[in-house]
Amino acid sequence: MAAAETSLPALKRSQAAPPQRQSWRTFDARAVRRVECAPVTRRKPTALDSLRRRIASVEASDIDQLYGLEPVFEPDSARAGLEPVQFVPVRCPYCGERLETRVDLTGGEREYIEDCEVCCRPIEFSVELEEDGALRAVRVQRID
Repeated sequence: MAAAETSLPALKRSQAAPPQRQSWRTFDARAVRRVECAPVTRRKPTALDSLRRRIASVEASDIDQLYGLEPVFEPDSARAGLEPVQFVPVRCPYCGERLETRVDLTGGEREYIEDCEVCCRPIEFSVELEEDGALRAVRVQRID
């Protein structure tokens, strides 16, 4: 063993073994150094924060905006007996074929274009309503 001891280089002070850690029971509170920190500032809300608030909200307008929903049609007392949608039979002004079109009564009077299911030509529909919201007439005409 004497030969092994002589062949090992002597440890320098910087290479000395690290001191053993103290257990929590023998921890010296006076040895802790205080560190000064900058005051904590409140961060600005981000888009993610506003999205979290909207998701957590149970307000109908927030839910509609978040999911892109349209408002629900709720008929008033004057329209209580009327259906919001009716299917109306019409004849194509081009080929004369009978077809059935869906008319949305909640949108009011308007004009729109649909293609004939048989000849695929464009048909202009004009919806007319009564004062109480009932369907008065659906006019069909050629576009050309």
